Parts: sequence; C-alpha cells; structure tokens
Amino acid sequence: MSGHIFVFGASSWIGRGVAERFVGPSAVTAIARRPDRLAELADRGAHTIICDVVDAEKLEQAINEAVDCSGKLTALVYCAVSSVSALRPGPGIVAYSVAKAGLNALITGMAKELGLRRAVGVAPGWIDTEMNQAFKHVYSEDFQVALDQRSPAGIATVDSVVNAIEFLLSDKACNIPGEMLTMDGGAIL
Repeated sequence: MSGHIFVFGASSWIGRGVAERFVGPSAVTAIARRPDRLAELADRGAHTIICDVVDAEKLEQAINEAVDCSGKLTALVYCAVSSVSALRPGPGIVAYSVAKAGLNALITGMAKELGLRRAVGVAPGWIDTEMNQAFKHVYSEDFQVALDQRSPAGIATVDSVVNAIEFLLSDKACNIPGEMLTMDGGAIL
C-alpha cells in the first residue's frame, strides 16, 4: 500500500510491526509515548512523534504535524484496537472488555459517519506480547497450552496480526468497511 499511514501505539509489538512493515512503500507516521523505541523506527525512515493519545490537544498537534510532514492520511492504524475479550469477557478483565467493545463501536461508527472505507479493526485473541508477559501469573505455560488446544487454527502471532492489517489496508479488502476481524484461531467458536 502506498500513501501515508498513521500508526498509533507504534512503539510496541503489533504497532511496531505495522510501522516496520509499511515504512518504505508508504510514508509512515509512528506515534507513541516511548521515545527510545520510536528512535529505532525513525532510523528505519518513519516520521515519529512522541505523544500520549489521551491528551486531545497534543493528539491534534501530532496529526497536523504528520499531515504537514507527509501529506494527507491514507490510513489510520490504532494498535490495541480490539480483543476477543470484547466478544467474550473473562474473569477479572470486565473493564478491559468493555473498553474494547467501545472501540469496536468506534470502528463501526467511523465507517458509517465518516464514510471511511478503511475503518476496520482486528480483534486478536491472546498473543504473547509485552503486556501479557507482565501477567505471567495468569498467562502461565499451562494457560498457553490449554489455549492452543482450544484454538484449532493456532494462537495468533504479532506477524499474523500485521499480515491481517496489511490485507485490510489493501485494495483486496476495499469492500470490507466497518468490520472487526476476529483472530483467535477459532478459540471462541
């Protein structure tokens, strides 16, 4: 995909993978809170902006800076968009699940109200990421083995999620507006 891709959450795992995948064929603006990790993306050719997206004023400045630097945004990738937890909340993560369900509604609403053909999202199941590694007491090796047994297509990887995002941003997915792609290997079937 060519154009200008704006990647939120570009300093970690999925976001970083998306930024790395598209830098080169596309102009990439990578936004995140962690300057050390953004520096590595800048070395690869991404335009980087340090910003916490909860600050609306700074976010608006970041978007304006991105457009001034690389032109009109072609695609917006908000990493940490959704999770299968939005569809099937688990014990102890109800607030997280509600937040993810709200983001699902945001994707659908953006597609309807803004007419964005590329307002799509990915809802991965459990993935071995930095966030999940912080909860090894919950996501133990036994948990991962049991999840793998419940997932006929296997546990998604960061790379498989980035592949799905690449597909959703391609012309091959031009008739998939406002959809949330569930990527849990079939675990919630």
